[in-house]
Amino acid sequence: MAANPLVGRKPRGWNPSTPFLLLLNGVILLGICTWDGLWGNLLTLILGLFVWGVLVVLSGVLQAGVGWVDSKGWLRPSARTALYLLPSLLFGGWVLFGPRAPQPVNQRSPSSSPSGKFVLTMPIREGRWIPTLADQSGHVLYQDDSDFPAELSVYWTWDREGRVWLYSSDTSKVYSWEQQRGKWVRTEWGYGHTREISRPLTPPEALYHPYAKVSPNQKIGK
Repeated sequence: MAANPLVGRKPRGWNPSTPFLLLLNGVILLGICTWDGLWGNLLTLILGLFVWGVLVVLSGVLQAGVGWVDSKGWLRPSARTALYLLPSLLFGGWVLFGPRAPQPVNQRSPSSSPSGKFVLTMPIREGRWIPTLADQSGHVLYQDDSDFPAELSVYWTWDREGRVWLYSSDTSKVYSWEQQRGKWVRTEWGYGHTREISRPLTPPEALYHPYAKVSPNQKIGK
């Protein structure tokens, strides 16, 4: 029987230890799972940590098999490294290039105005949603970082007149932004479907989460 040419041969190139590869795989998975949550969304962070724990357990099953093969001396250093890191490589590729769920109509970012002149984005920075309005060239015209912690569930949309509407399902508050004399101005419209301003403005029904949509017999406004 012919001897295995890899057994007894001194490895060439980078050949990190098994504990290092296991740690590196776990750190990569942790970064992928918690990236969004690190920017302030606590629920996303908690969910990411749960997913990370599940992936570490599943990785351990695969890596146990890799360890057995490795103990026989059947793997070259490059193949050994790739196999130990395979879970994080596969998951990272799926996150970057895999199918994505379509964004709800009332949570699309970026979202263009009906006229096509303006673009609304809703980034999360320093633990807050930041409603940001820009022109088509990307020049920022307005930002609002006052009232929207990232842990709140918020929904937004445009109406036909070019106003931006925002609904916070946690507080039920409704806001609108519109241009007045070339400047974007915020208005606190009211709560839920109850208007608290004198102007007869009505948010588009598409703004609300399905459980908060008005029933056929419910009146909107005061």
